[in-house]
Order: sequence, then C-alpha cells, then structure tokens
Amino acid sequence: MVDIPEGRTENELWEIFEKIIDVINPQDEIYFDITHSFRSLPFLILIILNYVRFLKGIEVNEIFYGALESLGTIKEILKNIPVNERIAPIFRLTPFINLFDWTVAIERFLQTGNANMISTLSNQELKPLLIETSGMIGGKLRKLIGVIKEFSENVSTCRFPKFKKNIESIIQIIPEAESELEKLKPFKPLFNEIKTQFYNFQNIDDISIGINIAKWCLERDFIQQGYTILRETIINYVIIKILNKYDLKDRITRENSEKMLNTMDKEIPEEIINLWREIIEYRNDINHAGLSEQNLHKYNDLKKKLKDFILKFENYNR
Repeated sequence: MVDIPEGRTENELWEIFEKIIDVINPQDEIYFDITHSFRSLPFLILIILNYVRFLKGIEVNEIFYGALESLGTIKEILKNIPVNERIAPIFRLTPFINLFDWTVAIERFLQTGNANMISTLSNQELKPLLIETSGMIGGKLRKLIGVIKEFSENVSTCRFPKFKKNIESIIQIIPEAESELEKLKPFKPLFNEIKTQFYNFQNIDDISIGINIAKWCLERDFIQQGYTILRETIINYVIIKILNKYDLKDRITRENSEKMLNTMDKEIPEEIINLWREIIEYRNDINHAGLSEQNLHKYNDLKKKLKDFILKFENYNR
C-alpha cells in the first residue's frame, strides 16, 4: 500500500508521479483500477504507465474502471437503489492502451520506415484474436503487416529486386485486410495512412520504383540507402532505355551499362552522364565513411544533394 496525495495541485501531481515510479520494479506486471480518483488522475496514470513501460520494461496486463455513475447520481443511488443492488459495470480500458501502441507503431513506420514495432504488436495482439475466431479475423491483417516488415527490411538493406514484389503484395492484400478492419474499426483510420503511402507506388515501372524508393529513403533519413538505390536506378535506366534489355540482375549487362556511364558513351543523354558523375562524389563519400581527402560533406549537404539528384532524374525520366 502506497499513500499518495489527492492531486489538488501540480506539485501533488508530480509527487504522485514519483511515488508510483518508485514502487514499480523492472519487468513488473501491472493491474490498475482507476475508479476512485479526481478526474485528472486516470490521465496521469496512463502517462505514467507508458513512461515505465519504456523505462522499466513493465507489462500492463489490465486497466479497470468501475462506472458507478452509470447507475445515476450519488443522491439517486442512495435514495433509489438498495445496497445489495448497487452493482456497477466494470469497464476494461486495456484496449485503449493497445490502440495507443498501434498509433505509435504506425507513426514510427511512416516516419522512419522501421516496421519492427508494428510486427511485434501484430504477433502479440492478433494471435489471441486468431485463436478466438479460429483464424476468421486477423489473418489477412497479420499477413499484410508481415509483408510491410519485409518491405522495410528490404529498403534498409537495398534489396532492389524485392521492392516491386513487396509493393504488389501489399496493394493486393490491403483490400482483404480492410474487410477485417471493419470488425476492428478503431484501427481502420490508422491503416488508411499506410494504404495512402503504398497506393502511390501503383502501376509504376522499374525506373520509377527506384526513384520512389529513393524518395522514401530521403524522407526517412535513409541517406546512404537513397544514394545507393538512386545510383543503381540510373544503371537500370541505361539497361532499359539505351540497351533495350530487362534483366536487371544480369552481371555482364550491369557492368557494361556502368562502363558506358563512366566512359560517357554518346548513346547516353548528357544530362544522365552529368548526374551520374555528380552522384559518384557524394555516394563515395558516404560509402567510405567520409575518410577521403577529396571530400567530407556534412549531413545537411548529403541530404540536400540527394534531394536535388532525385528531382533531376525524376524530371528527366518523365
């Protein structure tokens, strides 16, 4: 038992914060009843629980609220309801913590490209739903998240041949997953944000995919990956547009295309040659960790130039 102040002042609220933090140990499992308190206390508790989840790795198993007011006002209850009939419903608020987690996870993916948190939540939260419904609800949503995670991993490691297949799979699965979201309505607006991102990738060729993935990297500070993908997309441009070939993984074809770029072959437009030569300096600076006497560019310069290079190539490819 821990005595806490009532929370009538801001100082008392901070005292409550500190006392609760002090009694929670790493890896604790928390069951919390927020029934009896000032209205501000449940709000504070939710913040504290999320704070210690990160700080101490605790698990919030359940949050409950006894809704006495659903029976009427205190005056009405005392007057009209016998003591043995004053049975108030108990609301389970834990799903709202889960919704908060999903919001953070999806925001993290859209802002950083990292899908680890979405994947972890999928395994934790959808597994019971799959068991409860014998696989009728949650399977497509889980499959969608699995492909999103695979896409995230492939972008971070520049697996260009996987991009198109990942994007096609995501776009194909989204309508199927949406039917499950009808039964999980709070999640639907969150997944609409993901849907919007990937529907921008529809019906585009290998060159446009490379440009769009380079943009994705730029927006999420994957600067090194952005340079690598843009460089390889220029080689793809030569293979498809100049050599009229479509096997982008053929080693000899790629080596010949790169040689054409390096020797400023007359078949290649001058704008593409100039872009290629500009990119080399910045891409080499990153790949050699700035350990070159010729150039050491700052982060802002590397990011700005990548944006310029993508825009130039995109405008030329239209």
